Amino acid sequence: MLWWFIQQLKSRKPEARIAAAEKLAASGKPEAIDALAEASADPEIAVRRAVTSALGAFRHDSVAIPLTGLLNDFAPEVREAAALALGQAHAQCAERPLIAALKDPSTEVRKAAARALDQLGWQPQTSDERAVQSIATGKFMQATQEGDHAFLPLVAALKSDSYQQRKAAVDALSRLEDPRALRPLVSALRDPDSHVRVSVVEALSRLGNPEAIDALIMALKDEFVPVRATAAEVLGKIGGSKALTPLTVALRDKSWDVRRSAVEALGKSNDPRAVDPLLPLLRDKDPDVRLTALRSLTCLADLRAVPGLIVLLTDEVRSIRNAALSTLQRLEPNWDAGEGAQGVISELEAAHRSRDYWVRQAAADVLARIAAARGRFEQPEETAATAAMASAPRTVQILVKLLRDSDRDFRLAAAEALGRLGDARVAIALGSARQDIDPWVQASANHSWEEIQRRVDRR
Repeated sequence: MLWWFIQQLKSRKPEARIAAAEKLAASGKPEAIDALAEASADPEIAVRRAVTSALGAFRHDSVAIPLTGLLNDFAPEVREAAALALGQAHAQCAERPLIAALKDPSTEVRKAAARALDQLGWQPQTSDERAVQSIATGKFMQATQEGDHAFLPLVAALKSDSYQQRKAAVDALSRLEDPRALRPLVSALRDPDSHVRVSVVEALSRLGNPEAIDALIMALKDEFVPVRATAAEVLGKIGGSKALTPLTVALRDKSWDVRRSAVEALGKSNDPRAVDPLLPLLRDKDPDVRLTALRSLTCLADLRAVPGLIVLLTDEVRSIRNAALSTLQRLEPNWDAGEGAQGVISELEAAHRSRDYWVRQAAADVLARIAAARGRFEQPEETAATAAMASAPRTVQILVKLLRDSDRDFRLAAAEALGRLGDARVAIALGSARQDIDPWVQASANHSWEEIQRRVDRR
C-alpha cells in the first residue's frame, strides 16, 4: 500500500494529501522520505505542515535537508513544525539552522527551536547564544545578564507576534542600562497593544533620560487611559519645567485617573507656576482628584490656595474636609480672619443651602468661625465705636449690635434705622457695615453714614 499513499500525495484534495502524509509517517519505511520531501513544496499550508511532521517521524539523516529548508517557510506554523521535527528526528546536522531559528519573529517558532536544540543536547557557548536562547524560552531578564550581547536580540523581540513577549522585551531593555535602548523604546510607543505602550512609558521612567520627554508628552494624547495616566506620572518625575504646560493641559482630561496623575505630578514639581492651574481641581467632580489636588497644593505651600481650601472645608467627603483643615492650619493659622475667608463667604453661604446635611453643617461651622474671628480681631475704629456707644441710648446700642448679625436682613434694617435716628455717635460704628459682605448692607450703611455727616455739618 506504500505506492498508493505516495500517489495520494498528489491528490487534488488537500484532505487526501494530509491523510497520505500521516499514513506514510506511520509506515516508518525510509522509501517514503523522498516522496514526502517532494511534497514539502505543496501549495497548501496545512499539507506542508502535515508533511513536515511526517518527515520528523523518520530518524534518518536524509530528512535534515528538507526540514532545514522548511525552517524558512513563510508560514510560521510550518516553521514551528519543522523545528519540532528536527528535534524529533535527532538531526544533529541541523544545529546551526535551529540556532538561527531562535531569532525567528514568531514566538512559537523560537520556542520550538529551543526545544529541538534541547533534544539535540545543545548548550550555548557564547554570550550571543545564551542571550537568544534565554529570549526564545521567555527568560528575558536572564538575557540581560549577557549585557550588550542581549541588546540586539531584545530589540528584535520588540517585533514579536506576541504582545506578552514584546512587553517582556520592553521591560528587559530598560534594565540593560544601555543608552541605545532609548530609540527602540520610543518607537515602541506606537505598539498596537495598549499594555505594551504602558510598559514602554514605565520603562522610559526607569531610563530617566530627558530625551524621552517629547515622546512622553505625545503619550499624553494616547487613546488608552492607563497610557496617558502613566505618562503624566512619569513626566512629573523627569519632565522638569518642560512638562508644566502639557501637564496643565492634562488637567482637563476626561478621565479622572489622568487628571489625578497630572495633579500629583504638578504637586511634585515644586514650581509655583503650578498653583494657579491646580486651584480649579479643588472643585473637581471626582473626590480622588480633589484630595490629590489638596495634597499637591499642600506640597507647594502657597497662600494662594487658602480661599479654595476654605471652601473645601464644606466638601461632601469628610476625609477631604479634615485634610483641608489640617493644611489651612499649617499654611495660615489665622485663615478664618484673613481676606481669603471674606472672599469666599458667598460660596460658603451657597454650601449652607446644600441638600446634603453634612455639607450644610460644615458650612455653618465655617461661617460661624469666620464671624467669631471678625469679633476677635476688631479694628481700632470698632473699639472707638464701642466706647462711643457706652453713653448712647439703649435703642441705638441694640441697633449697632445688629450690624454684626449673621442675618443680612437684620444688618440691612439696622443700618437704615441708624441713619434715620441720626445719632452722630454711630458714625464710627457704621464703618464696619460699610465694608459688609452684602452689597445692599454696604449701600444702606453708606447712605446712613452720609446722612449723619450732613446733619453734623449743618450744625
